[in-house]
Amino acid sequence: MDNLKKLQSLSKHFTVLYVEDNPSLRDNAQKLLKKFFKRVTVAEDGQEGLEKFKQFRYPIVITDIKMPRLDGVSLIKKIKLISPQTKIVVLSAFDDKEYLLEFIEEGVFKFLKKPVSLQRLTDVLYDVVVKLREENHSINSLSETQDSNKSGEENSTDESEKNFNDTKLLFELLEKMKNENKKLELHNYYKGLSITNDASIIHIDHEKESIIIHTSFIQQKAIQHEEVTYIVSESLPYVVFGGEIELLSFDKGEMKLQKLSFTKSSPVDRETVRVYPEKGYEISLFAGDEKLQSDITIQDISLNGVRITMSTLPAGLRINEKLHVEINLGKSDFYVNVGVSIYRIDESETMFQIVLLFETPQRKQLTKYITKRQMAIIREFKGIQNGQ
Repeated sequence: MDNLKKLQSLSKHFTVLYVEDNPSLRDNAQKLLKKFFKRVTVAEDGQEGLEKFKQFRYPIVITDIKMPRLDGVSLIKKIKLISPQTKIVVLSAFDDKEYLLEFIEEGVFKFLKKPVSLQRLTDVLYDVVVKLREENHSINSLSETQDSNKSGEENSTDESEKNFNDTKLLFELLEKMKNENKKLELHNYYKGLSITNDASIIHIDHEKESIIIHTSFIQQKAIQHEEVTYIVSESLPYVVFGGEIELLSFDKGEMKLQKLSFTKSSPVDRETVRVYPEKGYEISLFAGDEKLQSDITIQDISLNGVRITMSTLPAGLRINEKLHVEINLGKSDFYVNVGVSIYRIDESETMFQIVLLFETPQRKQLTKYITKRQMAIIREFKGIQNGQ
């Protein structure tokens, strides 16, 4: 049991997400894991696990495979897209041999068949913690910074939020990336079309809280259009939002980024393709039989939902409320008439932005439209690159 004592001494700064749909197993495992780790969060299925992971990017995830709503394989793929450095341990009552190749491809740390002995689980978790410490990823630095002499879930969460909003910490991580020549990517969207290219940090001004980066001409054009950008790297615990951009040189590929901050919600996490509709569309929103009277503009549309803006918010409209939407995208083949639920409401000084989820994905109606619209946007963006 040497690894048990070693694990207790090494794991106290780390947090763990445990995903299991069996209530009894979930409760017992949570009690066990709390003996080793600073904080243990549990989820009862893959969908809840993904939502909790997006809120706090856990360095360690332990998950079952056979679960409702979102199975373990799908959960693993989504987590690895968000945070490739996260170590994932799979626990399953089945051999799941058909998944082994996918586990390898997705970089799963270890697959264990239930029931798992305490000795075996301890050995694997010890190996996970040692690996994380050896890699010395920035996510570990953030985890250890979040540790304090306080105890309890509330204190841990408060400390996490404190560091999430710590601009000094952000620039320390960026400085480390610059010194170690770490890779980063810039993400932008042109009318829903994803534009992603590599970039490198040339200079950091800690006093003015700005950085100068080098990236491709294509990315510069996308950033120029959107006037913001998102920075993603395995060395960063969260996506970084760049809220103010100054183009320094198209020829040299240099840009200055200011008003940098961590963000928990970004277009980088999009799970479906979204496109801006072409002009000439019509949209109407209904609550029961009553048509909502407000200027409505479509920001983007996907197979799963639509993002709109409204000049005024009708009284009583709230999250999870059921509505009905009719959308005519300009041609009879592209007509949507479906129930929706309000997923999100954001308010600015001039408008309300609302995300509506279709009750059933509109694959038949929208797949052709979205594909065709993407091609049109690609041609349009190429024209911008060529100065047309």
